[in-house]
Amino acid sequence: MMQESKQKNQSNNQSKRKHRLVGDHSNDHIISTQRNLASILAFRFIKGIGRQRAHWLCAQVQQPADIWSLTHHEWDQLLDQEEQNSRRIALHSRHREAIQSFQSWDRVQEILYNTRYIGVDLLPFWAKQFQHQLYHIPDPPLVLWAKGTLDLLLQPTIAIVGTRKPSLYAQQQTRAITQECLAHGLTVVSGLALGIDTIAQSECVRQEAPTIAVLGSALNCLYPKQHQRMAQQILDQGGLLLSEYPPNTKAESYHFPERNRIISGISKAVLVMESGLKGGSMITARLALDQGREVLVLPHQRDNPKGLGNLHLVHEGAAQLFIDIDKMFEFIPALAPKHTGGTKEAKTKTLHNSDLSSLDAIKIHTLEELSRNHGESLSNELYEFLLLKHPHLEHHKFSVHLFELEMTHWILQLPGGNVRLLRPLNPS
Repeated sequence: MMQESKQKNQSNNQSKRKHRLVGDHSNDHIISTQRNLASILAFRFIKGIGRQRAHWLCAQVQQPADIWSLTHHEWDQLLDQEEQNSRRIALHSRHREAIQSFQSWDRVQEILYNTRYIGVDLLPFWAKQFQHQLYHIPDPPLVLWAKGTLDLLLQPTIAIVGTRKPSLYAQQQTRAITQECLAHGLTVVSGLALGIDTIAQSECVRQEAPTIAVLGSALNCLYPKQHQRMAQQILDQGGLLLSEYPPNTKAESYHFPERNRIISGISKAVLVMESGLKGGSMITARLALDQGREVLVLPHQRDNPKGLGNLHLVHEGAAQLFIDIDKMFEFIPALAPKHTGGTKEAKTKTLHNSDLSSLDAIKIHTLEELSRNHGESLSNELYEFLLLKHPHLEHHKFSVHLFELEMTHWILQLPGGNVRLLRPLNPS
């Protein structure tokens, strides 16, 4: 009788344990308890596990914390599946031993304490904002540190990236295209780096629009330091700061390629404004393609070495040229505004935020000449025309006038020196 009772208890215990091994499943039922959060942080300190093995292990159990109490029999079941897995995630006995012998919980607790101390949130892989896009890339993080509006990750997003030393053309186009994206309800994602990143995200700040910045350092070790004020402005305007690195982690060179996969991973598309054949923007473009994201590039002339990466991506068939935002929506319907009714009216209202009365004579004459030429002219021809009316106009000052007209949505400067009028001078 006692033997039967003992066998029954063993059977019950096995059935209770058995439910913990569930095979690959959705993450909807994972609970954000301290034990689960501590469990995924612990993997950072276990040699040989890595992100992919950690994700695979978490997919085999009901809760990540269950991994630490698996029986010998349950571990054998997992190890038996080795042949079904790629070499990158195959489990061996040494991995089991490393997990079972893990004792550095004080280091995990220190991360949790510091996270609370600097006032940021942990965004684990099972959170809905994480699951929306980022979880489905080939190499997702286990957790992100976040500060700001998490639900921006559920919005239509576009990454705008490029060189740290952009040409004047790329600077102007970055500002203009960022404005267009914001006017159509897109959330701009970038890395808060020098150059194109800064221009795109400072334009978001100027337009008082939320943006997402993904850092290559901890959120309390911002790099570069001169962008601390901009980071705070991003938060003040409902934006979001993200990092894969725990508090007090300073930027390292290898962090930035890792950071770039997150920039593309949380975006529907990546727009490369200007890039040479090598550099972080090309890495981001390649990662985006691996993740199944669409890549667009700003057109460049072939004599501009800073734009050779853009031309190379198009030549390879890896990217589409960005011509205008409507063409982009045709190419990537997922980015198009959901409610099209009234869109043109709203756009017209945005464009007419400054009228002719606020413009000087040079700008008015520029617009009038464009209008006479059916809305488009070469910039050199415009300059020659203006010299007839303003003989002392220097070319660099003419360029400034064009830039200011572009910033107020009157014109668009196109590749090849073309200038296009964006709206009629006398709208009905």
